[in-house]
Amino acid sequence: MWDMNDLVEARWVEGSTLFIRFDDGTAGRVDLSGYRGRGAIFEPLREIGFFKGFVIEGGTLAWPNGADIAPERLYEMVAQQKAPVASGHIADLQNDVQDPCVNEQTDG
Repeated sequence: MWDMNDLVEARWVEGSTLFIRFDDGTAGRVDLSGYRGRGAIFEPLREIGFFKGFVIEGGTLAWPNGADIAPERLYEMVAQQKAPVASGHIADLQNDVQDPCVNEQTDG
């Protein structure tokens, strides 16, 4: 159950898949292909370069055009996985990340 947890790490894996981690350690991969092109605000996400331009803002994923995905939805997507990754057991998933780009929330 989501308890107002903030997203603290997000990495592009491939295509529309990101590895994400919340401040309580809950982590896993999420497939965001259902969002790409879903309405005018998400239309630019069809272009992979734009999609990969996400940042963590306000504890969730956001893009330069103002598109964002509610953190509770992202948390739910991870929690619905058959085996979400518990805190402290994310090294294997992180090692599979294809792109060296890491978008982490910064203080300030």
